[in-house]
Formats: sequence, C-alpha cells, structure tokens
Amino acid sequence: MLEESDADRIPGLIPVKYQRMAVSPFTFFRGAAIVQAPDLAKAPVSGIMVQACGDCHLATTRRFPQSPFPGIASIKAKATETIFTPKAGYRVVDSPKLQADALIGLRYWHIGENLSFQPSGLLSNYSQAANFVDVIAGAKISMGLSPKASVTVLGDAGAGQANVDYQVAAFLGYRVKPTVMLGAG
Repeated sequence: MLEESDADRIPGLIPVKYQRMAVSPFTFFRGAAIVQAPDLAKAPVSGIMVQACGDCHLATTRRFPQSPFPGIASIKAKATETIFTPKAGYRVVDSPKLQADALIGLRYWHIGENLSFQPSGLLSNYSQAANFVDVIAGAKISMGLSPKASVTVLGDAGAGQANVDYQVAAFLGYRVKPTVMLGAG
C-alpha cells in the first residue's frame, strides 16, 4: 500500500519520507495514512459532513526614510498585521454540481507598530500592539463548471472585540489531482 501511494510523489523525496517515518510510531502513522484508511473505512459513520478550514494572513511593512530630526541617522517604522480565522462547517447542500457549507468560527487579529530611532538614546523607541477575537459565521458555495474546474464564493461576518468585521472572496479552482486544487481569485 505504501509503495502504491508513492506513485504520484516526487521520486527524490520518497527516501526522505521513509527516513522521517522511521523515527517513531507517531511519525510512521503520520506518513502512512493509506495504512489507516481501510480500518477507518469500517468504522461507523454519523452521516454528518464536517469541513474544517481556515486562513492565515501575515503582512509586514517596513520603511527607512531619511530623518528630519538633527542627530537622528534613521527612523525605522514597522507595522504588522496578523489575521487567523479557523472555521468549522456543516455541508447543507451536497450534489455533484453544487456544494454549500454553513461555517462558524473565530477570527483572531494582531495589529502592531514599532518606531525605532538610530542612534538610540536621543529619542525613545515607540511600540504598541492590540489583539482582538471575534466570533464569525458565514457560508461557502462551490459550483462545478467541469470535472476539473469550479468556482467558489465564500464570506463571513462577525463581531466582538473588533466590532463588526467581514470578508468576502471568490476564486476559480482547477483540480490538478483528486486531492489537489489550484485556485486564483
């Protein structure tokens, strides 16, 4: 079974996979899902389809302008924003051409800024950060255009520490392999 599952893998990485699997029983089963699949297929199924998904964004901006202050060689300004949105979903519609999921989850925001002056000591450095957590609910709708192409629209809205926030996205997907899809949007 393991050799069959390696058929679509990069040949040069297969020895690395087996080397990592040999470290412990945990790493063996982590790299050998195909071995577990027949046992799990015999287990009872509730019939409830659950989809776990999420996204994570990290943005950093840095600028090094000339200093307007005498004695300060440079000012370094850095702003960071991190957004992490884990969600769980329930499949409401599941047909060959259309899938619709109801989603619920959390959105974590981290926003920070930092100013530093060189040489240090002439002015004090400035740093500030804030964290927010919001509860969100949304939906994801996917429609098949062909056996390999699909269009997906998703959105969510929430409220909490960051007041009301929302996101909407759409992308076109192309299935490269049965479990791999490339998306652009």
